[in-house]
Amino acid sequence: MHFLIGLSLLYASAMGVAAIKAISIRHYPSTLLCNLMGVVLVFLALVKLPFLYFGIETLFFAAILNGVIVFQKVTPRHILIRLIFSLILVSFVYWIS
Repeated sequence: MHFLIGLSLLYASAMGVAAIKAISIRHYPSTLLCNLMGVVLVFLALVKLPFLYFGIETLFFAAILNGVIVFQKVTPRHILIRLIFSLILVSFVYWIS
């Protein structure tokens, strides 16, 4: 259980750092805020576990937004990899808890 939460925190941290580095708040404020909101929700999972589910879902949506709006390229493979990772993470945490 702690391993999965740690993996989620690592994933959220990587998404947050990547969003801050790659996304301009001046040009894409809503996309950046969506990324940061997902990061905050995952970190709130340390307080209450249900925040993890919302955080992972928000980060999945933010990753799609990053591809579509910021980089103007999203592939089915990109979506599939994110979806599989998100579903596995959420499923394992739900199953263990």
